[in-house]
Order: sequence, then structure tokens, then C-alpha cells
Amino acid sequence: MTWAARGNALLTMQQRDWDRLGPMSPSVNGITASNAKRALLREVAQVRAGYPFRSAIEESTRGTLAVQLKDIRQGDVLDWSETIKTELSRSATAEERLRPGDILFVFRGTHNFAVLVDTVPGPAVASTQFMMLRVGKPETLLPGFLAWQINQPPAQEYFRTAAEGTAQRSLRRAVIEALEVVVPPLEFQHSVVELASLVRRERALAARLVQIREQQLNHLAASLATIAAIEPG
Repeated sequence: MTWAARGNALLTMQQRDWDRLGPMSPSVNGITASNAKRALLREVAQVRAGYPFRSAIEESTRGTLAVQLKDIRQGDVLDWSETIKTELSRSATAEERLRPGDILFVFRGTHNFAVLVDTVPGPAVASTQFMMLRVGKPETLLPGFLAWQINQPPAQEYFRTAAEGTAQRSLRRAVIEALEVVVPPLEFQHSVVELASLVRRERALAARLVQIREQQLNHLAASLATIAAIEPG
């Protein structure tokens, strides 16, 4: 496949995704005080620390997958491909073991954000680099919607003003639990989650398209250099 064909294929995929979304783009027009509930995070989700490793996480051929900050890709995507296994000092409790629908929240540093755990390929825990959020009633609040809402400007501004520390900023659990969230109708939540997924996919496709264009330009530059070398001056 030529460079141009690869680029055009990516653009076609991008357009097909947006065509599929079509009229499902969410609107806030139908959301009112009667069908959207406000709640504190602690009222809709359990917030707890990650698994307390007593020392540095050492890789093992057997054991439990240990999710660390390095396993987060593209800003808010958990990539299991390089997640290491390790031997735990004690068995993880049911609350400590990761399950699909859990949310990992980075509560230290200047960038506090949520990552949805879509799938879990085997027994796994999260390190104490994260707070674990587990929605109490996913039939009324989609974990994906909650993760999206946490990453939006209103929540981010709340975390920015509430963070403590100078050299190492962090958020206390009580502060995280006091975040106010909105629980709109499920239809709206589903639309937002799908739109956010398409935006994430579009971002990845755009990055890939730029990479292809750069490779194309590099190829052209190399070709010109070759021609210049064999043509007499």
C-alpha cells in the first residue's frame, strides 16, 4: 500500500466513525433538575487506596499483574501489553483485585486524572500510585461516564484548588470523595461515553496519520538525496 493510500484509509476510518455516531451526539437540552441527580463521589462510588506494596515492585514470571503509572498510554488508556507480574507479599482482597469497570485515579502530582479499566486479562492489582474507584450501582451510573466526568474542566479545577503540598502535590481521600458529580439519564451517559471513545480513536488515528505523512516526507527526502548523488553536477 502506498503512503497516500495508507493516509486515505485512515481518513476513511475516521469519517466512518463520525458517520456512525450521527444524531447520537448528546445534548443537555433534555436534562433537568428532575432527571439529573447531584451527588458526592463517596455516595456513588467506593474510594480506596491501591495495593500496599512494601517495597519496589519486582517482576516475576508468575504472580499477579501490578498496574503502575507507566502502564497508562495516550493520556487515559490502560495498556496491559507491558504490565509486569509480581509476587504479592500477601493475597489481595476482593476489594483490592481489579475488575472491569473499576476506575484508577492518579491523585499525586500536578495532573490528576481517571482511567477506566475496560478489561482485566488476569488477576491484577493497582499500585498505590492510584486511588481505586468502584461504582456502587453501575446500572444507574456508567463507570465510563464517571471517569469522563472526572477528567473534565469542572472536576479538574476542583482538584487543582484542593491539592496540598508544594514539592509533591497530592489529594487526600476525603477531598476526592467530596467531589460533586452529576448523574444524568443513562441514555445521555451512553452517548457521552461513545462520543468520548470516538474522540480518543480519532486522536490515535490523527497521530498515526501524522506519522505516515512524516514517513512519506522522509522517503521523498531520501529519494532526492539519492538522485542528487548519482546525477552529475
